[in-house]
Amino acid sequence: MDAGNRPVKPPSGPISSCPQGLARVHKETVVGEGVVDEHLIAITEAENAGSQRVLLKSGFERFREYVEVDGSQTKNLIAFRFVPKKQ
Repeated sequence: MDAGNRPVKPPSGPISSCPQGLARVHKETVVGEGVVDEHLIAITEAENAGSQRVLLKSGFERFREYVEVDGSQTKNLIAFRFVPKKQ
């Protein structure tokens, strides 16, 4: 994940980033197209109202709040999700 130019630690894992964009797979390896409901998740710090507005305007919905301890700091985080409409 990346918050602007600053990598952030996801709630359950090491610091990660995705400089190459989304992972790509060969279409032959995809089994059961449409079987799994796909969705996107975005996480912001609670005081980052600007990013939250952008997510809401983009069709994301707020669905979870939690607290993460990062060293000696406590961060209030808000998770948003986007579930594409099935065609």
